Amino acid sequence: MQPGDCCFQRHHLSVLLATGDVSYCSASGKCKQVAAGFKFPNGLHLGSDGLLYVPSAAVGDIAVFKPLANGSVVKVHHIDLDYPIDNLSEDTNGDIFAAAMPKALKSLAAFDDPLNAPTAPATVWRVRRLNRDRVDTYEYEVTKIIEDGAGEMLPGMTTVIHDALRGTLFMSGEF
Repeated sequence: MQPGDCCFQRHHLSVLLATGDVSYCSASGKCKQVAAGFKFPNGLHLGSDGLLYVPSAAVGDIAVFKPLANGSVVKVHHIDLDYPIDNLSEDTNGDIFAAAMPKALKSLAAFDDPLNAPTAPATVWRVRRLNRDRVDTYEYEVTKIIEDGAGEMLPGMTTVIHDALRGTLFMSGEF
């Protein structure tokens, strides 16, 4: 796409216009949109509990959906982290770990110029579903695991994986 193209401009305004969506593609390759109205969904995760977790890299929340047999989804919960989220992962305990950016503007500057931008702070959140054995109960405990507010140790961290067996976090990023 070129800068003058209508779709190019719309993509850049997606964070404001909430034009992000989630699509489902069947094994036959047929795809359909199943949820819309997101502000930059990124790093979504299909959990071992069968739920679809859709984080927002713009507003810092996670929409939780229950997939249905026909390929559609129904929203069952909303988790507010108040930090833009880049990616989700799940450990062997079923806990969801979120790589988050507490100061999004510093993170955006690092994307534009990773070698010269000021360091971007990073945060890791754990989202634990309570009462996992109850199919229609959607309660979550949200815990901040670590935060590098100055961006000194975890600058530009965009992905986190938790090794529950060893109690170790593995973090990586774009920069």
